Amino acid sequence: QSTWGILVSTTVILVLIITLFISIADNASWYEIRWMGAFLMVCCTLPISFWDIRQHLKFMHNEKLQIPLVRILWMVPIYSIDSFLALRFTSISYIFTTAREMY
Repeated sequence: QSTWGILVSTTVILVLIITLFISIADNASWYEIRWMGAFLMVCCTLPISFWDIRQHLKFMHNEKLQIPLVRILWMVPIYSIDSFLALRFTSISYIFTTAREMY
């Protein structure tokens, strides 16, 4: 199962990097290149973050320590998705930032 996950993650990252380079070569606008780069980073951080959170929950030994740690680990996917959406949809970015701050 973990080998499959590594293979899928590596494939997705390579496809996104190739897409980013093709966009740069096709003279895409700076705005498109920025949000594609942000999307690439979101695609990198989400599987790693979810795997790390899953491992902490799976091997829960010290609940007083690990539950607050898992709450902190949730900040990574929330902030990365928020940053991508705020960059992609700049006209309504205040909504995403407000939702993030509620966390």
